[in-house]
Amino acid sequence: MHNDRPSPPWSRLTILNDVRCLPLALGFVRDFSLFSGIGDVARGRLELAVEEAVTNVIEHAFGGDETQSFDIVCRAVPGGVEVAVQDKGLPFDPSLVEEWQPHTVDEAAAAHGLGAALMRRLVDEFGYANRGAEGKEIRLVVHADESPVGEGGAPTDLLSADETDEAPAETPAGGAARPQLTLRWMKAAEAVEVSRCVYDSYGYSYANENVYYPERLVGMNEQGTLRSAVAVTESGEVAGHAALLVDAVQPPEVGVVAMKKRFRGAGAASGLVDFLKAAGLESGYPGVQIKSVCVHPYTQIIARKMGLIPCGFLLAHSPKTLSFKGIAERLDQRNTDVIGFKQLRRPVDLTIHPPERHRDMVESIYKRLDRPVTLAAGAAGTPTGETKLNVSMNPTRALAVFYLERCGADVLEQIVDAVRRARREEMRVIELFMDLSDPGVPWLVPHLEERRFLFTGVMPGTAWGDALVMQHFEGVQVDYESIVTLEDSTKEMLDYIRRLDVE
Repeated sequence: MHNDRPSPPWSRLTILNDVRCLPLALGFVRDFSLFSGIGDVARGRLELAVEEAVTNVIEHAFGGDETQSFDIVCRAVPGGVEVAVQDKGLPFDPSLVEEWQPHTVDEAAAAHGLGAALMRRLVDEFGYANRGAEGKEIRLVVHADESPVGEGGAPTDLLSADETDEAPAETPAGGAARPQLTLRWMKAAEAVEVSRCVYDSYGYSYANENVYYPERLVGMNEQGTLRSAVAVTESGEVAGHAALLVDAVQPPEVGVVAMKKRFRGAGAASGLVDFLKAAGLESGYPGVQIKSVCVHPYTQIIARKMGLIPCGFLLAHSPKTLSFKGIAERLDQRNTDVIGFKQLRRPVDLTIHPPERHRDMVESIYKRLDRPVTLAAGAAGTPTGETKLNVSMNPTRALAVFYLERCGADVLEQIVDAVRRARREEMRVIELFMDLSDPGVPWLVPHLEERRFLFTGVMPGTAWGDALVMQHFEGVQVDYESIVTLEDSTKEMLDYIRRLDVE
């Protein structure tokens, strides 16, 4: 993990697999939730979910007479709290428990699977991870009790949050000159206005719901998982916003670009992203990314102006409930994003192991990135050792993300099992990121393609190395004709992926 990644507040409790320790675990989670200020309702949901997870570890993870310890880790996450239950025994995965579907009152009271079903439904996000020799973990996330900005009002007819200098500027009444805008970091008191900027641009359709909650925006900035920049007038009015989203795995992302209508065309959007690019360079980030939507070309124009190089796609990445005021009020399919990357710090030479079938495409992507790599040669060897796979599921977006840090002897079995679990949780899109420096990747990719995984590009600069990107779809048909692309290289890459998809 890079040393420049943020370290939000966290705490760990180690307890024995003894039911008498359950109150200690719940008290620990309760106190951390109070410290984090997520609210009574969210805290209650989290406690109930943790009670079920901890009880299952105590009752099922170890032998009946075996005395062992396990850990409960609480972390502050953007807009809420995450609890990870970690053990080195037989892991419990709630998605493996038979679905709770009682037909009588007696069955409802006694049916196997009731607790697991409640646990999944009580939290806003859940996931699990194979931690190799460190065992397994179940992750539970709840968001704070808040009311989003804009409730009861109608979104104004603004252009998308992805404004560019190409958008026409309005002239104030009387022909007065447009106010000068100052670019700087957001102050906590301005979070409400930032949320309103996003609401005006997207209604309630923006994919990251945290941007509608001012307290979450403040908390994310304090934790370092979001670095918000604003454009303000001489009178102190917030005219627009853009941010660096700092993730534990992916490179920092330029996003949440929102501009008020009357300030369009003043160069504020481009200025904000340049401001963030300079901040990323000063902070020592190896690079930044941007996920440009493919409903219209405006974010791709911003990415080009910033010097970000297209290197992959995330097909059907966002729900079709996403809308862009003044551009696309309703999407006919899930929105596709282009991954763009900008190198801020010259990396050391990397040795990567691309799958043979996609070797030429991967090599061409790296040439465009001007990122020094050595493409390993030789036959793909069968992976050995332990697999390290981290899975996260977002029910709101019907999106599952798999991070494969290491291919082990059972890597294919683990991924197939993870897909089955994601399908059971009604995830429509799966995104798989795997470390290209792992020599097991060329062996794994053909096996995944046999199981309808699709190569969609490369994401450089993750916490553990450059990643090969593959996707799997459940009942989602990608309409390639409706995907808007700007660069010739982006079109070529999309055509390549499309040919793979129809084979």
